[in-house]
Amino acid sequence: MQLNLNDRTNVVVLTLERAEDKWEDIMAINLSSVFHATKALLPHMKKQSFGRIVNIASVHGLVGSANKSAYVAAKHGVGTFHCLIRCVAVY
Repeated sequence: MQLNLNDRTNVVVLTLERAEDKWEDIMAINLSSVFHATKALLPHMKKQSFGRIVNIASVHGLVGSANKSAYVAAKHGVGTFHCLIRCVAVY
């Protein structure tokens, strides 16, 4: 099964001009969706005793970019999400 979340949140806006709802939208699409998809897949993977989850961020998961603070923060979160995956892999 492949899940592709094509986001449209990589927008350039001055950080101080970004409304809170836009911040929440960017986090929901780019970071929370990874958590929720993983949570939904884990029971199936556990039942099969096998599974793979591949999360792909972007270059913004490694380096910052001017005026894209929410997007960069979300992509950093996706890039470090493997820490949680390693924790649940034990179970």
